[in-house]
Amino acid sequence: MMDQNTYESEKQARRMAFLLAAYLRKEASEAEIQELLTWRSENERNEKLFETLSDRKNINSHLLEYAKCTSASSYRRLSQRITAEARCKNRNSKNLLKLNITAAAAIFVAFLGIVFLVYHHTSSEVNRRGSDQLRFVLSDGSTIVLDSVNGTLNVQKNNIVDQHGRQLFANIGETPNLVYLEVPAGRQQEIILSDGSHVWLNSLSALKFPLDFAEKDRKVELKGEGYFKIKHENNRSFEVKSRSQRIVVLGTEFNLRAFPGEEIRTTLVRGRVSIENNKKKKSLFLHPGEQSIMTDDGTTYKRSVDVDSEIAWRYGVISFNRKTFAQSMDEIARAYGFELQYHGPIPNHNLSGSIHIGANPAVIEVLLRSIGVDFTINGKRLIINNRKEVDTSQ
Repeated sequence: MMDQNTYESEKQARRMAFLLAAYLRKEASEAEIQELLTWRSENERNEKLFETLSDRKNINSHLLEYAKCTSASSYRRLSQRITAEARCKNRNSKNLLKLNITAAAAIFVAFLGIVFLVYHHTSSEVNRRGSDQLRFVLSDGSTIVLDSVNGTLNVQKNNIVDQHGRQLFANIGETPNLVYLEVPAGRQQEIILSDGSHVWLNSLSALKFPLDFAEKDRKVELKGEGYFKIKHENNRSFEVKSRSQRIVVLGTEFNLRAFPGEEIRTTLVRGRVSIENNKKKKSLFLHPGEQSIMTDDGTTYKRSVDVDSEIAWRYGVISFNRKTFAQSMDEIARAYGFELQYHGPIPNHNLSGSIHIGANPAVIEVLLRSIGVDFTINGKRLIINNRKEVDTSQ
């Protein structure tokens, strides 16, 4: 088990990597840019590290090596080599400035993993992982299958526009008001709603929304998992319904996880939200860094969480922090499009750390073997074998 100092170091490395990737892709919010500026101004070491990570030529050379990584050990070797190179450069530097080499290397490698998806390869690389296609279900029950959408979708003028400016509902007759966007396994999708709010949908998730919001309120419905960045409006609230829960906000950022058969988890990144329990007619408020959990019987409570781990999927990372083995395997199955099966009881093991979505599936094999789990991968079927011998002598 990692000690607290190591955990905090890795946590900060992930956070700075997220901020740097968002900044370089011009997607960072004002608050995130300010957080990055504060970190840079803390000391000269941080500023020097920022300059190194902002060097496109330097990043591209390491990304070529990162793309060749096929196992956990190859990731460790890349990290160790980057650390050794940094130590060598630091010794040879005439500058009196001395970097914290371990911390710098941790941020660098975390940054490579994130930037590999969300900056260098862009979101289209994430979308190509799945063999299935995005699908819109219209209010009359008809469907539209999208076979060439790799970028952000944008709701404009009672229609939906893809990354090429093409109107998706141009030839369907009367334009529906309510539509249902379904994201298959192995894919993620960003959509900008008519009010300018952004929603990122995870694998096997769906969002029901109007092409044009009502004058007095904004309402959507989610199944699965979505990250919401809501545009603030003083006179019009934004509501997200998921099974027996309703979230009410004016303008904020939060992650909602409401997959079938799981507890409903709402994690607040910034702002303030009200969580309403439809079963027990109760509500609670969340502050940044807090998560509400609603169980099947309607019990709702909140706790403090590591926000970066909870929203890691948004940046192309699967974090296993505070997750059971079954929860971790569900994450992997959704991200890679596996059909998950258990032969026998669910193993009493926990995965640790994180992996980058889109990495070679060999990484998953290494992870499972490292904790002694017997498994079989047959095409898109991932079978966890945990059969116990039966005593037939009785």
